[in-house]
Order: sequence, then structure tokens, then C-alpha cells
Amino acid sequence: MILSPGYLVTVSDGTISKQHIVKPLAFDVMDVDADTVSRVFWAGSNVDVWACDNSIL
Repeated sequence: MILSPGYLVTVSDGTISKQHIVKPLAFDVMDVDADTVSRVFWAGSNVDVWACDNSIL
């Protein structure tokens, strides 16, 4: 299944349920040399970026 912006996702353990509406997110420009990314996402959203190179795989 591919999650797209606007989808309602529900996660439950049988007792507790949580719902989340998928927000749009896109990284427009990644500059490895400058160690920066430019992005498009909803204001107020928290976004964490984790990156690694192939040398540790």
C-alpha cells in the first residue's frame, strides 16, 4: 500500500487506537556538500532527516 497525502491511518493494539492524516512532504533539493535539504511540508510539522552513506552498511 502506498500512503498518499490526505489518507487517514489508524493504528491500534486492540485497546488503544491512534489516527493520523498523512500530510504532504517532499524534499526538493539535497545538497550533500552543504549538508542541507530544502523541503515542502505543512507549517508546524516536525520532520527529522537521518542519512548515512554506504560505508556503514
